[in-house]
Amino acid sequence: MKKLYSVEQARRLDQQAMAYGIAGIVLMENAGGGAARLIDEYVRKSPMRGDGKICIMAGPGNNGGDGYVIARHLHNCGYNVEVYRCVEESDVRGDAASNLAIWQKMGGVVHPCLDESALDQAASQLSRCAVLVDALLGTGLSRPVDGWMRQVLERLSRIDGPFRVAVDLPSGMHAETGHPMPLCFRADLTITFAMRKVGLWMPHAAAFVGQEVCVDIGAPKELIEAAVARCEVLEAEALRERWRPREQDTHKGSYGHVLVVAGSRGKLGAALLACLAVLRSGAGLCTLASEPAAVDAAEGRILEVMTERLVPWEGTFEQTETGRRGVELAEACRRGAELAEARDIMVIGPGLGQTAVTGSLLEALLGVQKPTVIDADGLNLLVGRVECLRARRAATILTPHPGEMARLCGCSTRDIQGDRLMYAKQLAENSGAIVVLKGARTLIATPTGKVWLNPTGHAGMATAGSGDVLAGLIGGLLAQGYKAEDSACLGVFLHGWAGDLWATRAAASALIASDLLAMWPQALAAFEQGADTLAQRADVFVTNATAHPTGGLGGQR
Repeated sequence: MKKLYSVEQARRLDQQAMAYGIAGIVLMENAGGGAARLIDEYVRKSPMRGDGKICIMAGPGNNGGDGYVIARHLHNCGYNVEVYRCVEESDVRGDAASNLAIWQKMGGVVHPCLDESALDQAASQLSRCAVLVDALLGTGLSRPVDGWMRQVLERLSRIDGPFRVAVDLPSGMHAETGHPMPLCFRADLTITFAMRKVGLWMPHAAAFVGQEVCVDIGAPKELIEAAVARCEVLEAEALRERWRPREQDTHKGSYGHVLVVAGSRGKLGAALLACLAVLRSGAGLCTLASEPAAVDAAEGRILEVMTERLVPWEGTFEQTETGRRGVELAEACRRGAELAEARDIMVIGPGLGQTAVTGSLLEALLGVQKPTVIDADGLNLLVGRVECLRARRAATILTPHPGEMARLCGCSTRDIQGDRLMYAKQLAENSGAIVVLKGARTLIATPTGKVWLNPTGHAGMATAGSGDVLAGLIGGLLAQGYKAEDSACLGVFLHGWAGDLWATRAAASALIASDLLAMWPQALAAFEQGADTLAQRADVFVTNATAHPTGGLGGQR
């Protein structure tokens, strides 16, 4: 799996490599040379844009130095290259100054771009070039962009036409969170060096990074392997190693029985989606436990699901005798715990509602030491008391969206989205649970500090019920004997993969949650048959849909 690191770790790697005796100018040469080769590969396989010129915007520090190395290598490949120096020459120091001097001795073109007049002239040239390279700020940015560099980035944001390449990190991006500060170079290709930076993979960065490629700069491999990654990117090949094909000599009991405690009047759909997802994931049996009105409405809607009636979730003590209501509540909690003890896994929360009854029921269920997935209203009922989960001996998986995450962490949704990685790790540590922080680039964090980032899925999956499906899929995988972290990673990855498959056949924005379940068999087939790219997944989808006419979009809807 791809490993993601902090900027501080990347800086430390440079220092350690130099301590080995590898000069900084050698590392810069390897970085710039590798980037130049990638740019050359792009130009050779793509129609030449504009006037065929490659223009490089160079700033201070090592990022600008990388730009001068790139210029030299592309010039040696026969390209017409021009550099726009956006700082005073006296501000270019160290290895960057050495490479600027080499470029000038070669007769390389350097345009000082230090005022608005020069920027106006540059903009007219840049709009016609084939490739525009951003070597302005890179990972060195520690505060919001202001002054002259902000003017430069604002002007670059209005230039259309060239293929846009960012060196190490799009200038203006926060290297840890991926946020623009407050504006950022928008790249088609980002060429990063030695270590993948975690900010490049955060959801806010997606609009600015384009394709991301990591270039080896010659630092000792052992140094990179010794560094503890902040996060890893889920990949199909690695996840297949965790997948277990079914044995032939088995029965439904071999694949677990899931108790789904969910649903209420007006929110039955969430419970039904979760139940169907449990079964689609491969679990052997599923029982829905809910209030009587919800169970009555559910029966017959999914033929394969069993049901159990508890007590009405709502109702005041004024409507019945206080003592009688207390007896009913105690009986519901006792019965719920009894049902949980007889099953292998619990999924709690989709459409459950937030009442005194459901709060007491959740508390009783958490006392049963069975692996549990908590979603939606189950999470809302935990607000202010997530620490109680630490007492559980069985695995717990929380699946909050950013709003639910904010309530659990006692902060705002904006805070959560500002640093998703930090909050996911924090909640996992505080609760002792695995945390699946949903959204673009869903994160899976464990109490031990391990974090995975999911690259599958698309914006069309931001639709009602999508999270209910995910909770059911993860619960169903748990029931089949997968470890909790493997269930979370596989469920999240394949849930997104099913959404991606839908988008190869229909408009992504038209997707509804039940479409994810309809696509699940094809997603699983593509995964099991070794597909990795979206094109390969789509090919498997078409093959399966043709071979099994009821297995395509039309048959499953």
